[in-house]
Amino acid sequence: MVPYGIDKEKFFLQIERLREHLRKIEGIKKKYKDEEILIPLLERNLHLAVESCLNIGNHLISGF
Repeated sequence: MVPYGIDKEKFFLQIERLREHLRKIEGIKKKYKDEEILIPLLERNLHLAVESCLNIGNHLISGF
């Protein structure tokens, strides 16, 4: 049962965005070996993944 205020489409869109950021992180780790390039790319994608988690949490909180 889905609580009244949760938009399933928006929820699953955020889940897919999170998965995409995690896939990018895996790809970056395999593709780049130079730390000057690797670290900023990983930091940015990790930042976006964390934002996706926060968006998911906020959506759940507002739905309950």
